[in-house]
Amino acid sequence: MGGHVKQTVIEDGHYQMTIHLSPSVDIHRVIDAVEEAYPQAKMIRRCQITRSHDDSHRIFRHLVSGLTDRQHATLDVAYHAGFFEWPRETSGEDVAESMGVAPPTFHQHLRKAEQKVFDLVFSTTTYSTE
Repeated sequence: MGGHVKQTVIEDGHYQMTIHLSPSVDIHRVIDAVEEAYPQAKMIRRCQITRSHDDSHRIFRHLVSGLTDRQHATLDVAYHAGFFEWPRETSGEDVAESMGVAPPTFHQHLRKAEQKVFDLVFSTTTYSTE
């Protein structure tokens, strides 16, 4: 539905869920879905967070700064070809062919790029986006 469960807490027989949604999501549709699954659910609080466009560009630059040109291109082509969709819209072999490389080469570039991005995302070291 365009979001994810950020946190869940079960305490003293109560279940609390924190959901993060993108701005384009119909919040009422999500609330209806939660209330249908959990009829006794009540929304406790609703917050809207606005991120500046500039911040997302800085984060993007930081994430891709360690990638080689080929790794960045591989991620970009794979993403836009629907490689990361479920179910996949295109296979790794098809993406490799569109890039003019062998499938093992495509997968090697993709894995190295994913590793670098995930290292930054899941690293315990904090960094500044400035």
